[in-house]
Amino acid sequence: MTPRRRVASALALGLALRAAYAVYGHGRGLVPTVCDGYETIALNLLERGEYALEPGKPTSLREPGYPLMIAAVYGLAGGRRPEWILALQVLLGSATLLFSWSIGRRLFGEVAAEWGLWAAALYPPSVYYSAYFFRETLMAFLFTLVAWCSCRWSEPDSVARAKSASFGAGAAAAALAITNSAMIPALLLAGIGLWRASPAAARTRRSALFLAPILAAVGLWSWRNFRLHGTFVAGSTHVGEEFYQALITPPEDLGTQRQAEINAADPVFQRAAALPELEHNAVLLKAGGSFIASHPGLYASRVAARAIKLWRIVPYRRRYEHAYWKLVCASLLSDGWIVPLGFLGIWRFRKRWRTASAIPAGVIGVTAVYAALHAVIRYRVPLMPCVAVFAAAEARAIYERARASGEQSRSAAS
Repeated sequence: MTPRRRVASALALGLALRAAYAVYGHGRGLVPTVCDGYETIALNLLERGEYALEPGKPTSLREPGYPLMIAAVYGLAGGRRPEWILALQVLLGSATLLFSWSIGRRLFGEVAAEWGLWAAALYPPSVYYSAYFFRETLMAFLFTLVAWCSCRWSEPDSVARAKSASFGAGAAAAALAITNSAMIPALLLAGIGLWRASPAAARTRRSALFLAPILAAVGLWSWRNFRLHGTFVAGSTHVGEEFYQALITPPEDLGTQRQAEINAADPVFQRAAALPELEHNAVLLKAGGSFIASHPGLYASRVAARAIKLWRIVPYRRRYEHAYWKLVCASLLSDGWIVPLGFLGIWRFRKRWRTASAIPAGVIGVTAVYAALHAVIRYRVPLMPCVAVFAAAEARAIYERARASGEQSRSAAS
């Protein structure tokens, strides 16, 4: 089979797996309005013109990127059609594969790119989230698009192409920033990479092309929130609750019944529960700051634990859609090599950071934010197609070294 056919086969398989699991998920009813309220907001936006979880109560609990996507699709469909969202997510997931393959080919050549493509196509969490109304599929597409553009924004041979790549990265980054504000630090780090990778004469212009869409999108969302709450909210008013819960609950108890018991016994959490959205967020943020001031050593240990948890290979034992042993096997066969080889490759090939600065910026920025706030393994999923690129490059390098060593041994023996 020719390389082109192998690439086409990997893309086709990735599309088929995502489509099949989306059909399975739709048949199992995995897409009601319970997935963090994104669809609820979209429906209220369409039916009443309110960005709200409850009628008459506008909210800032969820950033607008994903709800706006759902609302746009439902508006075109003429009503609630979850299968249209799933179909779009399958297409976005497939486009993500194509962009990640292009990144790998540009950075490491055809063979490593093909290995990375197969790894990303078969990656279980990417397939899994195609059937849910969570924002991971959209975020993976947008982040990979930013990374793909970052490979081209320092073009020395084409000024027009570099400008287009800078603005394209900025547009994708803007959409990503208002889909999940936790990505903003990573995007700003990527902007520093753009500045350093660009010729001195073009740095200001290209950085402006990248930053302007981000500032415009975040500024519009912040202005809307200021009009609603009378104070500055650049991201989500849900941050305080996530932050405080992760402080008072041991990492191994998050997501369990024990977490609910700890929340119920905590007087600050219970007092905040009765407050309006903005005050609820402010009280918990302030309480979190007081907790850190009183327990700096414990907070440092929680930060370290969350950083490790974000990149944990095997998930904690929890209630899942599928049997836990199946998830362990799937994790070992995918994350078991992609995560360690991905980190090793990102470090070993650090000279390539200037060529694709969005990828290390994403890994560093996302890890720092979630280590400080609250880490869930799901939060790393948008980064994994790009991490797989470096994992495949490292696997290819290991293979080549092993083959060269074997040939030397055979030559010495003969």
